[in-house]
Amino acid sequence: PMLLIQAADLSFAHGGRRVLAGASMEVKTGERSAVVGANGAGKSTLLMLLARELAPQGGAVTYARGAS
Repeated sequence: PMLLIQAADLSFAHGGRRVLAGASMEVKTGERSAVVGANGAGKSTLLMLLARELAPQGGAVTYARGAS
């Protein structure tokens, strides 16, 4: 399987409150992924980072060439 998205050591804070710290994941072709957690755990923030709607304050998100 080809790597589509790789998130490494992501961090993000809203209004001084750390929402993500050290989040990492990979998504490969043919895989299904789920984001599960308590309210306020950073699920929506993680998805917005992966969708390029927010820029990570730490770490990096890498996309396969041609991935949109």
